[in-house]
Amino acid sequence: MTTEPDLTEPRPDPTPAPPASEPKSRMPWVIAAVVLVAVVLLGRPILRSILPAPRLGPALKLFNEGRFAEAEAKLADLVAYDPANPQTRLFLARAMLDREGPKPSEAIETLKALRPATPLQAAEGHVLRGMAHEALGRPDQAELAWKQALEIDPLVGEAGWLLLQLHYSESREEEARKLALQLSKIEPHPGDRVRLLLEPIRYEAEPLAAAGVISQLASAVKANPDDRNAALAYYRAMATDGTGVDEAVTALQALVKKSPEDLASQDALLFALDTTGDLDGMAKALDAIPTALAAEPKIAGHRGSLALKRKDYAAAIPDLEKAVKARPWDIKVLHLLADAYRFAGKTSEAEVARAREAGLEAARIDLRAIKGKEQEEGRPGLFEEASSRRDLGLVPNPELYKRLAANREAMGHPDEALAWHQLILRDSPDDSESLEALKRLGGAGS
Repeated sequence: MTTEPDLTEPRPDPTPAPPASEPKSRMPWVIAAVVLVAVVLLGRPILRSILPAPRLGPALKLFNEGRFAEAEAKLADLVAYDPANPQTRLFLARAMLDREGPKPSEAIETLKALRPATPLQAAEGHVLRGMAHEALGRPDQAELAWKQALEIDPLVGEAGWLLLQLHYSESREEEARKLALQLSKIEPHPGDRVRLLLEPIRYEAEPLAAAGVISQLASAVKANPDDRNAALAYYRAMATDGTGVDEAVTALQALVKKSPEDLASQDALLFALDTTGDLDGMAKALDAIPTALAAEPKIAGHRGSLALKRKDYAAAIPDLEKAVKARPWDIKVLHLLADAYRFAGKTSEAEVARAREAGLEAARIDLRAIKGKEQEEGRPGLFEEASSRRDLGLVPNPELYKRLAANREAMGHPDEALAWHQLILRDSPDDSESLEALKRLGGAGS
C-alpha cells in the first residue's frame, strides 16, 4: 500500500537562496529606473522635485563680470531646468550676444520660446532679436525689431540708440533728427537727454565717408537686395565715390521701377545721375516721375539742377528756391541757387544766397574745427567739446547749450535750437535769452 505524501509539510526549494546582500545591490538601479520612468511619463516637474535647482546668483555674477561664455553655460542650465522663466531666457540671449564669438543664431532660437510676463520683458526681447539680426547682417530685420520694442516701451534698453546708429550708418539724417527729438522729450535721464540732441549734429560734425558706407553695407545689400534703406545708402555712396557708378545707376533704376512712388528711391537715382553728369539720364528720369511726387522739394531740387546745367536759369531758379526753402541746411542746393541767380543777372539775390552759404560753412567749421584759429590753438570743435564732457547734462551748462542752439539755428534747424533752449529753461526758468528764443522759435520747424 502506497503512502500518500503529506502536503502539509514544507518542501525543500531546489533553488538556493540568494546572498542577503544581493537585494541591496540592486536598489540604486531600481531607483534610477523609477526616476527615469517618472521623468518620461510625467515630465520636468518630477525632475525639478528630485534634483536641486540651479542658482541664478553665480550666473549673474559671471555675467556682471563680463565672463559671458561662462555665464551662458550656467544660464543654459537654468533655462533647461525652468524653460518658462522669461528673465533667465533674456539673460541667456544677452550672454550669447555679448560673449567673445557671439552666437546670434542661437540667441534668436532662444528667444523664440520667450513668453514675456511683462511689457518690459517683451520689449527687451525685441531689442535682443534686433541685435542678433544686426550681427547676422540683416539691418532691415534689426530695424523692425527695434521699432517693435519702441512701440511697446519708448524708453526700453538701447532700442532708440540702436536705431539712431542704424540711421547714421545708412545716412538717414532726417529720420534720425526726428527720432532724436522725439526721444529727447521723454527721456528721464538728463545726460541721455542731452546726448540725444547731439545725435543729429553728428551728420554735419562727423559725416561718414562714402568708402566707409560701401564697406559697411556691402554684405547686407548682397545678402538682401530688397533691403531698400541699405541699398539706397550703398548705391548713393558708390555714386559719390565714383566706384561702380554704372552698377549703382542700374541698381537704382531697378529700385525705382519696382517702387516708382517711393520718394527716397527717386531721389537716390536722380542724385546718382546728377553726380555722374548724365544729364540726358536725369531728364528721362524726371519725365517719368509720378505726378504725386513731381512737386516734392527734393525732386524740384534735381529739376533745378538739371535746368542750371542746361543754362535755363529762368526755369532753374523757382525749383531751386523751393528746394532751399524746404531744406535750408542743404548747402549744395544753396550753392546751385546762388549760381543760378548770378548767371541770370540777379546780383543782389546772388549776394544774399552767397552770404547764407558762407554762414552755413562757418557753422560747419564751428562744429568740426577743421581749419582756422580753432585748429591752430588745438581747440576741439563744438560737437567734440560737448560730446566729450563726462558731466554732460548732469551739471547745468547754459553757455555751452546756447552755443549749440545758435549753431543749430544758423544751420537751418530751428526745432533743434528750440530744444537746446528748452534744456536751459529746465534749469533756469528765468533765462531771458532762452525765453526770447522760445518766442522766436516756438512755431518753427526743421
